[in-house]
Amino acid sequence: MKKALLLLILAVLCVPLHSHETEYDFRSLKLGITLKEFKDSEVIKPKPKRELAKYPYQIDMDIGSTLVCSDSIDTISKPYVSPAEKNAGVISCDYRHLRKYLPTQRYSGSIAPIQVAESLSEFYHFKFVKMLDDEQQRLSSIYFSIPSDSFQTVLDGLIMKFGRPTQTKKEMVQNRIGVQFEDMTALWENESGFILLKKYGADLQKGSLWYELKKYSSYMKKFEDDAKSKTESKM
Repeated sequence: MKKALLLLILAVLCVPLHSHETEYDFRSLKLGITLKEFKDSEVIKPKPKRELAKYPYQIDMDIGSTLVCSDSIDTISKPYVSPAEKNAGVISCDYRHLRKYLPTQRYSGSIAPIQVAESLSEFYHFKFVKMLDDEQQRLSSIYFSIPSDSFQTVLDGLIMKFGRPTQTKKEMVQNRIGVQFEDMTALWENESGFILLKKYGADLQKGSLWYELKKYSSYMKKFEDDAKSKTESKM
């Protein structure tokens, strides 16, 4: 009995503080959940941060922030999907501050920012796709644009939740006038997916945070290669 108890205690002590065996998640929304499960969740739904200007002759009703997807038929503005993603059946979603306009009876609105660590992401997407024999659209990729000056805060939060990165990389980048800055990339990886945090993106004001299933990356490669071949054939 004592031996069995000792073995149990040793097994518990050997479990790492941060397990990487399951799919990564953003605020408990795990990669791989279905689109329906995502829509039913309220854990990240942003609240309007200000009252938008009203034009009674145009606007029928203000419905606040709501989830909008690229396959929506009643919204004027919707998340973008590339030709390759469209061919692959990808659905892209984000939250928007929507208002219904009387002339068209359709909705329009700007992206509703989502809080990431202590900062707000004003551009992001959640992408869903059916892969292979799966009958459900599943959350396969998450992207956030984040302010570069919030990189350390986001990094600290990810380390607290998932442990030290699997890999980090530092390199020097420079702006248009030649001033150099140290860029940093942090990667968390397990068998099913990865998280990629980058301090700088296309400019030195914004960084990026990606969550993605590995099988989504592999699934999309064929469609992206096909799209690239079609573009090259027209050149």
